[in-house]
Amino acid sequence: MESSMIKGRGLGRKGCRTARDRFRKLLEVATKELKKIKSKRIKDRRKNQKVINKSKKAAKEGARKKQEKKDINRKKGRQSMKITEETIQYVAALAKLTIPDEKKGQIAEELNNILGYMETMNQLDTKGVEPMSHVLPVKNVFREDEVVNKNEREQLLKNAPKQKDGSFVVPKTVE
Repeated sequence: MESSMIKGRGLGRKGCRTARDRFRKLLEVATKELKKIKSKRIKDRRKNQKVINKSKKAAKEGARKKQEKKDINRKKGRQSMKITEETIQYVAALAKLTIPDEKKGQIAEELNNILGYMETMNQLDTKGVEPMSHVLPVKNVFREDEVVNKNEREQLLKNAPKQKDGSFVVPKTVE
């Protein structure tokens, strides 16, 4: 009775073989598809890496061109920025400051002088100069730590307001 039910459902000897063949075929197809997906992912990664490399090159090229433009402007002696009264008003509004109108022109002139001085400093050739953290050569003025064990108990206890049995006496803090 059981064998006829199994055969009826297609799970007998012939059915098992067919199911087994179908499973193998399905496994082969799935394996091929996975290989295709894997190779596509590898191609996509390579393509993305090429795009990233191109964008890095473009960024480096853009930075180089920008630096060249700055160098040209510096050589020509142009100021890269000019402070106007409108700029002063804008910055004052951002900082929530109130600046009288008669002071705005004076402040703009002072800031332009500072920027002009900075442009003069930018024209200096500093390629061979080592960067500094301080204008003066600063050295460590601290002495070396030396561990010294001396028996100076009596001398230390002379400063104590109260002492007992060679120790400091302090008020009780925990009850």
